[in-house]
Parts: sequence; structure tokens; C-alpha cells
Amino acid sequence: MLLFVMISDGVARLVRDDDDNDGYSGFCYTQCTQKVIPCRSKVLIFRPTGETVRSCAELLQRLEALGWRRLAPSGAQPSTLLLEKATSSSASLLMLPSDIRYLTLPQMLDIVIKNQQFFFVRDAS
Repeated sequence: MLLFVMISDGVARLVRDDDDNDGYSGFCYTQCTQKVIPCRSKVLIFRPTGETVRSCAELLQRLEALGWRRLAPSGAQPSTLLLEKATSSSASLLMLPSDIRYLTLPQMLDIVIKNQQFFFVRDAS
């Protein structure tokens, strides 16, 4: 089966779904159909151990150990986690879904950029 996947910048990409979703995990939200569909995903890797981050609880634990602090949940978006890390010169924010399956590539890259020595993204294998 072939799927059109909308990337965050609105560009459509055609991907092939081989062998009953083999190589596909996670979901993409398509802007044109406003549906969540399976898509080829990337995985977030915790660099010090080389392990794939598999849950939001694990991700929160690792981020809190790096100095990130969870903010109070918003009544408007209860399924979203908001974290902050303040330094003497700036403050950074991360907005993440409460379900790791809905963690998007731009959100993964945001984590990587703000924690370059501790995380990286690679293709799911």
C-alpha cells in the first residue's frame, strides 16, 4: 500500500507500506485529510546508553535528570506536556505529547537541539 504523508511543513511525501506495516511505527497527522495514519518513523535515542526512548515516562525521567522541569498541565491541552529549562542567560521550552506514539519528528529534533550531547534521532529499524 502507498501512503501520502504530510510532513510538518505541509509537503506531501509518498511512502510505501511493505509487509503489513513492517518498518512503520508511530503515526503522522495529515493536514489535507486531517487523519492520523501509520507512517515510517524515526526513533529518539538516549546517547549515553544507546537505548531507544520507548515511553513518555522514560523521556520525562531522562529530561528531568538533565535539569528540565515539568510545568503545570494546561486545561486547554491536557494531552500535552510542557517542560522548561532555565539557565542564567535563557529559558527553553519543550512541548511534547503525553503519548510517545504521537511524538513527531519536529518535536524529536527540538529535544535533540536543546540536549545535543544526550539525544539523537535515527531511522527506526
